[in-house]
Formats: sequence, structure tokens, C-alpha cells
Amino acid sequence: MTTSQLGILLIDDDPIFRLTTTKILKTAFPELPHVTTFQNGLEALEFFNKPAFEFHIVFLDLNMPFLDGWELLREMQHLPLFQGPEVPHVYILSSSTSLADLEQAKQFPLLKGYLVKPVTKEQLTETMNAYLEA
Repeated sequence: MTTSQLGILLIDDDPIFRLTTTKILKTAFPELPHVTTFQNGLEALEFFNKPAFEFHIVFLDLNMPFLDGWELLREMQHLPLFQGPEVPHVYILSSSTSLADLEQAKQFPLLKGYLVKPVTKEQLTETMNAYLEA
């Protein structure tokens, strides 16, 4: 797969973080078609129930209104979209460095990684390249 074929979802309630992270991704991977953003887990869950396009990587914040990242992960585990051999890679992007959060993340086999904000261009590039090389 090439970067031009990737579908990326970014779920975070902070509009500045969504904007800057999208800009970092588009700068690092200019051929990336788009980054679709959601401002909370509820919006993302509605999309997951009726996906309008294929996506491959999900970047997920933990602390959001309406439906937080943990609640969304619990819901995602039961969706057909996230079951089987070829599922989207899900990464937490959080400002939390709590050991409890890191341990809780291990309870979700769906998660491929946990990145602590502020996330750098290098971390995002490494994450994207790991997916492309898998």
C-alpha cells in the first residue's frame, strides 16, 4: 500500500490539535489524500457504524466529551469493522502519562500504540511508516 491510498481518522476534541496534527501529517506525507477528523467519540462511533470510505489508521484521544476514548474503544471491539485479520490500526494520542492509563491500554488488543502529546512529526512519521511497511 502507498501513502496515497491511506485513509486516516483523527478523533480529538481539541480543534488546534486536530489542525496541527493534520498539517504535520500532510507535510510529512504530501501524497496523503486527506485526514478525516471527529471532535468526539460519539461522532466517530456514528461513522464506524456506517463508514463512508475505507480507512486504515485511527488516532484517538482519550479525554473527550460525550464519548471518551476508553468508551469508544469498548464499542469498537464489538464492531465487525474492527474484527478479523485486516483491521485498521488504532493508536492512542493522549496527554496522559498515567501508569493506570498505560496499563488500561494493554487491555485492548485493537491498540497498536500509545503516543503521548505533544506528538512530534517524527513519532507520527514512524507510526505511519510502520503501517506502510507491515
